[in-house]
Amino acid sequence: MNLTNTQKQWLEKADSDQMKQFAAKGPAHVNQVFNTGTHKVGFVAMLRGLRGDPKAFETAAEALECANGMMEGFDGDIGHLPPLDEVALGIDGKNAGYVELFDEHSLEIGEVIHLASFAVISQHTSRFNDYDSFMDAVLFDDKPHDSIELLRPEYLDEIDEDVNEDEQYSEMFCDHINRHGYYGFALYVKTPQRTYRDNPDDGYSFSFGICYATWVYAETYEQAVNLAVEWAKERAEHDKSKVGQEA
Repeated sequence: MNLTNTQKQWLEKADSDQMKQFAAKGPAHVNQVFNTGTHKVGFVAMLRGLRGDPKAFETAAEALECANGMMEGFDGDIGHLPPLDEVALGIDGKNAGYVELFDEHSLEIGEVIHLASFAVISQHTSRFNDYDSFMDAVLFDDKPHDSIELLRPEYLDEIDEDVNEDEQYSEMFCDHINRHGYYGFALYVKTPQRTYRDNPDDGYSFSFGICYATWVYAETYEQAVNLAVEWAKERAEHDKSKVGQEA
């Protein structure tokens, strides 16, 4: 389990009770260590990325039992203290959690656009040239993600051929997101095409050189990531369903 840089900096200044409050939220887990003196592998008790006990145990089960016991013991030590507002302190570790989530689903976030910023450039339509991939997905993609369809202006066929089309599309888009209040986050996401073995339970191979890709949109970054994860899972199931269908 990885700690964020902000968490590390905060922990350097935290007192004993604050460190206990931080660690008590868990999870309890185990790290494997190697003793260079004895040349033996051991296991240490960990609490939310922090080493809970200096002792190295012979088995992972013993180390995990120690970690869980420490968490239970902390309850009596810190029960009288007001809870830490980890979000306000910037130590909730949400971004570190994304590392595991993206790895689990082989998901890459390539670009992030905060649509609220488009209100700033709406009077400078030439700036939209920097967003060709996103604008093409919104305006012209035959099969966009369902969330992207929300961003498509209703009257794309009302283009005046005698006027600069790029400017008209940009103005239509800005008018659309302002009227509907679409000021959230658009993410360009990728997940690799998977080649499953004859028995899908035996796993699959993949390369990020051959990927599915799409844009997704949601009001918050967290919601957009959740959409991306669901999309990646659907792509994985799609590839899995092809097993045995090849000629």
